[in-house]
Amino acid sequence: MDEIQSIIVKLKRPYPLFKIEIQIVLASILHAINGIAWSITYSDWQYFERSGSIVVIVGVLLAWRDVTGKIDWFKTYTTSEIESQLIESKSNEKGIIGRQIEAGKQEMLINLEKELKLLLEFIKNRIRFIEATILVTGTFIWGYGCIIGNLVYEFA
Repeated sequence: MDEIQSIIVKLKRPYPLFKIEIQIVLASILHAINGIAWSITYSDWQYFERSGSIVVIVGVLLAWRDVTGKIDWFKTYTTSEIESQLIESKSNEKGIIGRQIEAGKQEMLINLEKELKLLLEFIKNRIRFIEATILVTGTFIWGYGCIIGNLVYEFA
């Protein structure tokens, strides 16, 4: 039970889980900035446009890693762990005080399970949002990078 509570504490931290979200967003931004730098160096916005394809590849790699699938597996694992602890606490025959203590533990485990499911669903939705945002942004840069670049600064 302490293990599950420590997992919930880790999931509630304000910074992203395993820092994968930060790594993916930084990789995408750095590729776009790299494309802008190359475009300015060679006075041609096609390099910025082509950096959009790299951003799309980063988004595809994120989707391919199937982080949301790993979250689903983790949710299944922790749920089965909680259910086994519930079954174990129900099977123990104790006196009146022992049953009350076990009932309190069972209620706490049920609350932990609900909280864990909500947190994992939140993280899963956040990962999906990042995947979609990176893919859409990369596609937009890939398709309209030259136009955007020429609107901002037109090379002579």
